Amino acid sequence: MSAFRYASLRKAQLCQPFPLDSRSMTDKKSITLRFRASADEQQQIEAKATLAGLTVSEYVRRAATGQPVHERLPAELRQVIVGVANNLNQLTRYAHLRQFDDQAIAAIIHQLKTALR
Repeated sequence: MSAFRYASLRKAQLCQPFPLDSRSMTDKKSITLRFRASADEQQQIEAKATLAGLTVSEYVRRAATGQPVHERLPAELRQVIVGVANNLNQLTRYAHLRQFDDQAIAAIIHQLKTALR
């Protein structure tokens, strides 16, 4: 295959629209399903959907089709994870620059140990 043909083929592949999610573009939701639920069941479904960070429709679709529905991480835990990731990035940066500041590294390690408890 010539270099020109390969380049034009590659360019054509790169220009294809990228779907925003894993569903195909033909997976339009045009059917409405209705079902009865008690007020208590409605509250439970809405609460579980909120915990999972999903709309009620998406939560019910996933639960009904056997797809995994996971609870979103609480905001406090997400903040701790972000802090740990930042600290690890700082340690990595120090290591790559060969700037081993013992006090700074000790402080970051202390913060990591505190966050992981």
